[in-house]
Amino acid sequence: MRRRVRPGWGPSTVVTVLLVAALVGWYLSAKGRPTADDVALVIPVGAYAPGTVRLDQGVWVSRQLGGEFMVFLDRDPHRGQRLNWVAEKGLFMQAAAYQADGRCVEGPCSVGPGMGLFRVEARLEGENLVVYPGRVISGGFNPEPAWITEFRRLFRRAEPSAPASGRP
Repeated sequence: MRRRVRPGWGPSTVVTVLLVAALVGWYLSAKGRPTADDVALVIPVGAYAPGTVRLDQGVWVSRQLGGEFMVFLDRDPHRGQRLNWVAEKGLFMQAAAYQADGRCVEGPCSVGPGMGLFRVEARLEGENLVVYPGRVISGGFNPEPAWITEFRRLFRRAEPSAPASGRP
């Protein structure tokens, strides 16, 4: 005798409905929450003369001789330790040595192109520098795979950006 399957709420259907409900709930709850990419630091830059490098609010702010600002995470890309600025040498010293613009001078980072400090997005707005520490734009060995960066760009809110004295 052949068994007839009746449509209904079997175990697999219940599990599927619960899974879909959980995913929809997670999506809706996370949608309005700010992400690490949205957190911004506001740093007054009136006291930054060209050539100044200073740790400010957990990020290193470097004003280049040309006047542009570069902002780096306070993290060595090799060991994850805090950076140490040696003003007498004009270098960040850790497992490797980096110039004030984040480029590697010597050490393990000098083995390949593109190695350097983790530079983050920043833009100048009046007398303040607005810094997004969650938005790494360059540096390190590979801060995150390219497909993740592209995926994040798809879902990031569009916002106008003005570069900080040229290019952040």
